[in-house]
Amino acid sequence: MNKPFRRFLALALLTSCVTVNVNFPESAVQKASDDYVKELYKTKEKSKLAPAGSATTPQSRLEWWIPSAQADLIGEIKFDSAPVKIIQARQAARIDALTQNKGSGFIGETKNGLTQVRDPAQMPKPILDKVQKLVNEENKDRTELIEAIRVEKNLNPAQVDGIRKSFMHSFQNLSPAGTWIESESGDWARRGK
Repeated sequence: MNKPFRRFLALALLTSCVTVNVNFPESAVQKASDDYVKELYKTKEKSKLAPAGSATTPQSRLEWWIPSAQADLIGEIKFDSAPVKIIQARQAARIDALTQNKGSGFIGETKNGLTQVRDPAQMPKPILDKVQKLVNEENKDRTELIEAIRVEKNLNPAQVDGIRKSFMHSFQNLSPAGTWIESESGDWARRGK
């Protein structure tokens, strides 16, 4: 090997091992979180309008990857990788039940971005069991969502906290009227119209 080629190879190997952490503007992260949650609610509305048996086309599956790459080039943040879309599909499958239970006051949105059963002592055991299962499934997906974004975007712990907080705001702000919302101080209040 000639000397210039060895230098190039050494430089290429050295730079390929570098990890880059990108700082995302808070407003862009909040917009991406809002878009994700709005898409969940749109999916709810689409499911009422879509004919039975309609499926995702291969072209729309490709769109999960292409817009994300384009968005990164222009500085827009999107949470739409394949793992994130899989989680979003699971959440969309339960959005009707979640929305109904939030509006009824059975489920609240916590200050850490998770859901919680409200007043379990007031519910008959069969209803409590169903609501608790719904909360557990939703919280598992929300935790996996944050982890998928952390991996995809190569985030440090401080950035992960910012993502989690953005999703907390999105889920609280876009929840139906009647949802119990926990404030940063730990107080609970029902969301008005």
